[in-house]
This record gives sequence, structure tokens and C-alpha cells, in this order.
Amino acid sequence: MSFKYNYYSGLGNYFKDPTSQDLNISANGLSLIRGSIIVGLAPYAHRLHDQELLEWKIKTMLTFIDPTKYKVKYIDSLEQSEKVAVAYFIGMVCAQIHMQSIYKIRHMQHLTNRGIESVSTQKK
Repeated sequence: MSFKYNYYSGLGNYFKDPTSQDLNISANGLSLIRGSIIVGLAPYAHRLHDQELLEWKIKTMLTFIDPTKYKVKYIDSLEQSEKVAVAYFIGMVCAQIHMQSIYKIRHMQHLTNRGIESVSTQKK
């Protein structure tokens, strides 16, 4: 499976021909599963989730993404708000896989997660 997307490393790339900036990232079914489990969480935080939640995350990815062809499945059968929720989750997982593949960042967290606190760089 391969993700193909336009790569924008800076504002200048938006004004160039977008087809000249294509990147491909390879991932397999296990990458999808791992990404769905750890997306948005601190290291080892997935261990605090109930088994039902972990199963839901995995099943959501494998239900709507065919890992052998990287095609979206069944999305047309959903109502609009369901499509948005599924697309948001899939996008988060793809971003997780991208950051790990390109930048070697294993865990991305939302700034509102517990454990993330503000650190001031100003001297008092």
C-alpha cells in the first residue's frame, strides 16, 4: 500500500506545480493497525484503553481501508456526519504514519492531552 500526496514543505510550494512535489509513503496492514492504536496518544497510553476501544479503532481502519490496494471502501454507504467522522480518523492515522515514516516521530499528541503542559521560555 502506498500513500500518494502533494508535499508542501513551505509556503513557496503552494505556488509551484503541485504534481512536481508528489511523495509516496509505503505502509502495510500492520502499519494501519499500529497507527490506529497509537494515534494521538502518548507512549504506552494505549495500554490504558479498554479492549473494546482498541478493537473499534482497528476495525474502523480495516473496514474502510483496503490495505492491499489502499482504497477507501463502504464510505458511500454512510450518512454525511458518519463520513466526516471516519475521514477524520483515517486522516489522523495517515498523518501518524507519515510522521513516523518521514520524520521518525513515533507519537504525535494533541496539545490538549493530559501530560502536556505549557513551558515558558521567558526568563522571570
